[in-house]
Amino acid sequence: MMDATEITASPSPLASAKPEQRVARISDRVFAIFLDAFVLLPGFCATVALSARWNHIPRSEDGSINLVGGPALVAMLLSILIASTYSFLLEGFCGATLGKEVMGIYVLRADHAPCGFGRAFLRNLLRPIDAIGFYLLGFIVAISSKQNQRIGDKVAGTIVAENPKARRWQAFLLLVAIAVIGIYISSLIIK
Repeated sequence: MMDATEITASPSPLASAKPEQRVARISDRVFAIFLDAFVLLPGFCATVALSARWNHIPRSEDGSINLVGGPALVAMLLSILIASTYSFLLEGFCGATLGKEVMGIYVLRADHAPCGFGRAFLRNLLRPIDAIGFYLLGFIVAISSKQNQRIGDKVAGTIVAENPKARRWQAFLLLVAIAVIGIYISSLIIK
């Protein structure tokens, strides 16, 4: 017969979750957005140039491209799609975009388990709402939250926390390399 002291409880699903980590500072999140924009900027420029070409919009005398109406909307929607897909895929696979990795932060579920694709998709689906007013709405919501959560985080049940194992230099070098290659390719498209 088994003694009551010999019975061991199976570990809870949360037992494997990472220990409590510090919530990422708002400043780190803001700087990560700027770093990610640096990577995404060539793609945004290319969408403007391609939209102008598809719609036969000539350059102005100073060489700039002026999109209005439908072509501007198409370029804007493509840019949002590119940024959201970039964030969704990297956060789903790795837990962080390149900007977040450089800043030493990553996305987790509120219970500190990995974010996963479903939650990464949901938080990035709401990114355009958070980005209203150049992220002013998301910023106000985040600074009002105990865990610095923007709207997408609250709905998806995620937090952004400090990552002590971040590969900052490797991510920084990759970020710069992608941006340089992207600038080169977009300069070929814009010509």
